[in-house]
Amino acid sequence: MLIDPEKALISLENISIHNAIDKLNANQVTKEKVNLLFEKMGFDKIFGRKEIMGNINL
Repeated sequence: MLIDPEKALISLENISIHNAIDKLNANQVTKEKVNLLFEKMGFDKIFGRKEIMGNINL
């Protein structure tokens, strides 16, 4: 079975982001909300307060 290099790279980038979020000096609830926001917005979307409030119910 061959692994698509682009999918593997994206997975590695996601792991790096999640590791960086885990290392934040923040409480667990904040880290969970940041992870949720990243999952919904990804790397290539620009977002502001409206999108944050809508996506993670703040």
